[in-house]
Amino acid sequence: MTTAIDPGASDVAAEEVKRFFMQGIEAFNRHDLDAFLRQFAPELQMYAAYEWLRGEAAVRERFRFTFATYPDVQMEIDDLRARSVAADVVTVDFRFRTYPKGTGPAFHGVGSGVYVRRGGEWREVLEHETVTKIDAGAR
Repeated sequence: MTTAIDPGASDVAAEEVKRFFMQGIEAFNRHDLDAFLRQFAPELQMYAAYEWLRGEAAVRERFRFTFATYPDVQMEIDDLRARSVAADVVTVDFRFRTYPKGTGPAFHGVGSGVYVRRGGEWREVLEHETVTKIDAGAR
C-alpha cells in the first residue's frame, strides 16, 4: 500500500525539518549537548567519521567527548536539502565543514539522514556522514 503525499504538505514538512536540523547545528556550535541531542530519536543509528553509533547513550558519549576534546569546535553547513518521501518521513542531504579549532583547517564531508514525525515532533532515526577531505592541520 502506498501513501500519497500532498505536495503542499510535503514542502511544509521539508522546511520544518530543515529548520529543525539547523537548530541542532546551532546547539552543536554552542556546545549545548542536551539541546543538540533533541534532534535524535532514542534508537538513532549514526555512522559518524569512522564508526557506527547506536542509541542515545552512544551518541551522547561521542559528542560529550567531542566537546571536551575540542572546546572550540564549530560546524558549518554548506548545503542542506530536504525531501518528503512519505507521510511524516523526510530525508536530508547535506555538506558540512567541521572546524576542530573553531576556525581554520577543517574536516569536509557529506551526510544524509532520515527524520520521522512522532507525536507531532521530528526526530532523526538514521544518519550517515562521510569525511571527504581533511585540511592540513585539522587533525
